Amino acid sequence: MKEKHPVKKIIRKYIWDFLLTLILLGFMGFFYFRLYTFAILPTKWMLVLLLIFVLIWAILMLLNFIRIKKWIMWCKRVFIVILCGLLAYTGFLIGKAEQTTKKVTTAELYSRISIAVITKNDASISKISDLSNSKIALQTGNDKAVSTFAKKKLKAEKTLSGAEYTSYEDYSSMMTALLNGEADAIIMPENKYTQYIEDNEVYTNGTKIIKRYVMKQKNQVSTSKKDIRYETFTVYLTGIDDVGSPDQNTRSDVNMLLVVSPQSNHIEMISIPRDSFVPNPALGNVNDKLTHTGNDGPENTVEAMEQVLGIDIDFYVKMSFTSVIDIIDAIGGIEVDVPISFCEQDENRSFEAKDLICLNPGKQKLNGKQALALARHRHSYTDIQRTEAQQKVIEGVVNKLISIASVSNANKLLDILPNLIKTNMPMDQITNFISYQLDHLKKWSFDSITLSNGSDGMLMTASYGAQPLYVYLLNYDDIQKVLDKYAELNSSMNFKKFGFDLQNLNKNRLTPPKGITWAGSDTSAYADNTPAEPETPTTQPTTPSEEPSNPETPNNGDQNTPTDPGSGNTPENPDDGSDTPPDNNGSDVGNNSGTN
Repeated sequence: MKEKHPVKKIIRKYIWDFLLTLILLGFMGFFYFRLYTFAILPTKWMLVLLLIFVLIWAILMLLNFIRIKKWIMWCKRVFIVILCGLLAYTGFLIGKAEQTTKKVTTAELYSRISIAVITKNDASISKISDLSNSKIALQTGNDKAVSTFAKKKLKAEKTLSGAEYTSYEDYSSMMTALLNGEADAIIMPENKYTQYIEDNEVYTNGTKIIKRYVMKQKNQVSTSKKDIRYETFTVYLTGIDDVGSPDQNTRSDVNMLLVVSPQSNHIEMISIPRDSFVPNPALGNVNDKLTHTGNDGPENTVEAMEQVLGIDIDFYVKMSFTSVIDIIDAIGGIEVDVPISFCEQDENRSFEAKDLICLNPGKQKLNGKQALALARHRHSYTDIQRTEAQQKVIEGVVNKLISIASVSNANKLLDILPNLIKTNMPMDQITNFISYQLDHLKKWSFDSITLSNGSDGMLMTASYGAQPLYVYLLNYDDIQKVLDKYAELNSSMNFKKFGFDLQNLNKNRLTPPKGITWAGSDTSAYADNTPAEPETPTTQPTTPSEEPSNPETPNNGDQNTPTDPGSGNTPENPDDGSDTPPDNNGSDVGNNSGTN
C-alpha cells in the first residue's frame, strides 16, 4: 500500500539533511547581518550576495526532496558543514573588525598624561605625606590644566596637609627652584620631565619621582568634511618614541604625511625629519623641534605641520614602538631591502650586547623588533636617510596587509589593533572608503618625497629655552615640491593662507608662512614685507641686491637664535632619543639660512 504522504516520508528519512539546511540558513543570515551592520560592502554587492545565498539555499533544500545517489548526498552534507564553518568564521571576523574599528576611532579617543611629583634626590621625601607643610611648585603657563588637575589630586590626599603652592611660568624655572631649595617639590608631566633630565646630568642625578597621577584628555574627532571616497585627503602618521599604548603623549619620533588620492589610487609619502624646526602651537608658536610637539598630543603636532605646509591635514594615526613590533609580528613579518649593515638598540633603548639588533644589507624578511630597529636607526646615516628607511617599513607593512598571506593572521591582528593604534578618523569615513575601494578594485601605487635640502644647526627651542639644541631647518623648495604634488593629486585644494593658479604651477610660487626659520640660499629674500595672507599667487622673488646686515640674527621676535648657531658637539649615540645632532654632513645653519 502506497504512503499517503510521501513528503512526510522523505522528511522523516532525511531529517538531518533538513536540519543541516536550516542551520545553513541561520549562518547565512548571521554572516549577512554582520556585513550589513559594518557597511563596508557596496549595495550592489550586497544584493548580488543575497541572490547567491538564496540560490544556494534553494538548490540545497530542493535536493532534500529529490532521490539522489548516496555519494552525492554525502558530498552535499560535507559542503553544507564546510560552508557553515566558513560563514561562522568570516562573520565572526567581520564583527570583530567592526568592533576594532570603533575602538581605534572615536570610541576611545583619549590621551593619557602621566603627571609626576618630583623632589630632590637627596631630600628625605619619599612619599606624599612627607610633603606636609612644604612648598610645591606648579606651572601656570601653557600647562595650567595639568597643574589644576594635579593640585586637585594632592588636596584629595588624606595624608597631606599644610602644603603651600607656588606658581611659575615655565618648567625650567621650576627645576631651578627645586635644586636651589626654593621649592620642596614640583609638578610636571612626566614626558617633559624626561625631556629635561635626558641631557642634563644635574637634573638626572639630583631629582626623583615620588608619585604619579594619570590625567585623561579627550581628543577631538576630525571635522574634515571631505568625502574620502572621491576627494584627495591627508593622513598624518605619528609614532611616539616609547613602548606601551599610543594613548600616552610623548615625543613624536616618526612623522610622515600621507597624501591619498582615491581617484588615481595613489599614495604619496612625505617623511618629515623629527628634528625639524617648526612652530609649537602649545608653546605660543615659538619654534621648536617637531618631535617635542608630540608632548602636547597629536593635534598639536598636526597643527604645527599645518602651519609649515599651509594645507589642512584631515586625519592622524598614532602609534608607539610597541605598535610597530606587535603589528609586524602579527602579520608574520615583512619583506624589506635593508640599505646598510648596522647594529641598533632595542625598543627599551638597551645597548647591551644581548639586546642589540644587528642587520646586514639586502632584501630580507624582518620581524617586528628588526623592523623597528631599521626605522629608528640614524647613527650610520642622515636623518633624511632614516626617513627613507621608515618609508620602506611602511611599504612593507602595506604590501603584506593587502596580500593573501595576511588572511590567516587576521584574527590575531584584530585582537591587538585596539591597543596599538589611535586615530581621529570617524568610523563612517573608514567604512565608506573601504566600501568604495571594494567597488572599484584597482592596484595602488606608492611614491615618496624626502625633505632633504635643509640644513643643520644649534638653536634655542621653545621646549628647552636658552639651551641650544640640534635642529633641522627645512628648505622651502622641499615644501614647494610637497604642495605641487598635493595640487597634482587634488584639483580643488583648500589652502589656509594662500592660493595659486593650478594652470601655472611652474611659474607661480607660494609665499612661505612667516614665523618659521627656513634653510636655503634664497631664504633671505622672504622679507617681512611679504603679505601675511596674499589673495593672489605670489611669483618667486628674486635675490635682493643688498644682503641683510646680519644674516645670522633672526628678524622675528619669536625666534631665539644663539650668536654661534654652529656650536655644539655630536654625541656618540645620537639615536638614543636625545636632542643632539645625528652624525651627518649637513651644512651649518649660520652659512645659508635666513629667518622670517
